[in-house]
Amino acid sequence: MYFVVHFPVNQRGFFSSARGKICLRILLLSLSMMFAAPVHGQTGRYEFIISGAEAFSTLLETHLDISQRSQGEPLALEELQHLIDKAPEQARQILATEGYFSPAIRTQIETINTNWRVSLHIDLGPPTLIDQFTLLFDGAISEPIPAQIERQEALRQSWQLTAGSRFRQADWDKEKNRLLQNLVQRDYPAARMSESEALIDPQTRRASLLLKLDSGPAFTFGALQISGLQRYSRAMVESLSTLHVGEPYSQDKLTELQSRLQESGYFQTAFATIDVDPAHPLQVPVKLELNENARRNLALGIGFSTDVGAHFQSKWRDRRWLDHDWLLDAQVQLDRQTRLAGGEMTFPAREYGWYPSLAAHFERSDIAQEVNDKLRLDARLKSPPQLDQLVWGLSWLTENQYVATSPVNHRQALIATVSLTQRRFDDLIKPSHGYALMLEAAVGPRGLLNEAHLLRLHGLASALTPLSGRWQGALRAEFGQVFWSQRAQTPSELLFRTGGDLSVRGYAFNSLGVQELGATVGGRVLAVFSAEAVYQLSSGFGLALFHDAGNAADRWQDFHLLQASGIGGRWFTPVGAIKLDLAFARATRHPRLHFSVGYGF
Repeated sequence: MYFVVHFPVNQRGFFSSARGKICLRILLLSLSMMFAAPVHGQTGRYEFIISGAEAFSTLLETHLDISQRSQGEPLALEELQHLIDKAPEQARQILATEGYFSPAIRTQIETINTNWRVSLHIDLGPPTLIDQFTLLFDGAISEPIPAQIERQEALRQSWQLTAGSRFRQADWDKEKNRLLQNLVQRDYPAARMSESEALIDPQTRRASLLLKLDSGPAFTFGALQISGLQRYSRAMVESLSTLHVGEPYSQDKLTELQSRLQESGYFQTAFATIDVDPAHPLQVPVKLELNENARRNLALGIGFSTDVGAHFQSKWRDRRWLDHDWLLDAQVQLDRQTRLAGGEMTFPAREYGWYPSLAAHFERSDIAQEVNDKLRLDARLKSPPQLDQLVWGLSWLTENQYVATSPVNHRQALIATVSLTQRRFDDLIKPSHGYALMLEAAVGPRGLLNEAHLLRLHGLASALTPLSGRWQGALRAEFGQVFWSQRAQTPSELLFRTGGDLSVRGYAFNSLGVQELGATVGGRVLAVFSAEAVYQLSSGFGLALFHDAGNAADRWQDFHLLQASGIGGRWFTPVGAIKLDLAFARATRHPRLHFSVGYGF
């Protein structure tokens, strides 16, 4: 085998022309393939290496064609040469998005055994820095009135790309879109960027930025145009809306309406939109597209936990009970310690989305040698579903308590209640960080079915936070106290007990409280603390170390913290964390196994 290659020459030497230089490179690569290429003729694999790119190596490896093809099928020499020729320009374009507009780049190819090694050597040089930023406005927002001038100034003050910071295309795009969305989300849904310019001076490595936003006209809401209603009434939908004809446009208002409708239980989906036509910005009709839930459904469930053993639950929901827009939820729950039957009827929302409801529940419980037959009636007013929920209520509780051979203790209470729940988790099913708070107060004066004045306070706080590496921390605290009313005068549901999977592990469910004739009954004070660290072995499994402490008593003078420590396993599933814990209780000096699903928020 031999090759005949003709090269253009002149008096100054060989390979003086551009064509000659290309031929020389092809000859050298061809010779290397003759002696070192794989057995499949003029094809082979290659290794690709980047040097000098520092923190941008991964970015280049992800987007360069020559990097992506290195893991594929063997290439012919001509294909590899084409990728090598493209690589410097591709790298310059990628690095320019990070503020490096003048990098020095060279390529190198060498033979290693039977393969090739292609190297890309990069000298980044100094980055381009932002020199100045100019923000201009057009449209209704540019009117010289105090409200518009104040909003313009607020947008200028919020700009994040300060002079002297490195120019990055991603940051530039993000900030432009953020300012535009500020206008689009409120008052100006037809807003647009009328001018966007980033002038780069490669000599001084300075960037001058210019952005001009045209807000267009200010929009206002019109009447609701509802489609998709068959089972439920228009009046019920309108009761959930806080939109008023003529008020300024707000995307947050539309999103809130969608959330209220979906969380009401009547609708699978809800979409609220307007037609954005700059020629007709005033009293624009709000188009509301609804997909209704079925009127009735039955749900059955079975489960198991170490607190209550096997349990069965049945739930029945009727979304138009007695042919009114009344939502009825009825349930039956059975486990080894509790028999419960009850229901709640929720009426259409009042003004600003507040829900009135009536509820009744009967429960028979047999826990720690204390038997209670309870009846509870509630009237509640709940704030719209959101991260913070406020509930006002009026409740009547009556029960018969049986403890050993003592006479039946009949207790009742009429109380007014208020509770506030606040949740700030990144995900309620599989959270990684955030917190939840719950505060509740109940009060009942003597004489209105109460034997004594009664004040009950109860609070619960929990938090999740990432620790170093793969560790995650979980903290939980709970407190409670009943004032004035004595234990014998207070229904058990208003007293406190603890112990079990979601409180003080190492002790049986609700086994910590006040001892009375061999039984454990509720006390008037409660405190529980828990700290847990979880090491994530993989995306689906973790190992936990925990320490719990808590108790319930009649008085703080009689209160003693009972403690337990242990180790557990975590299986992270789509329905929450499945937890298996082995706890050692210091008071009993015995281990106890606990099993539960999810987090207690």
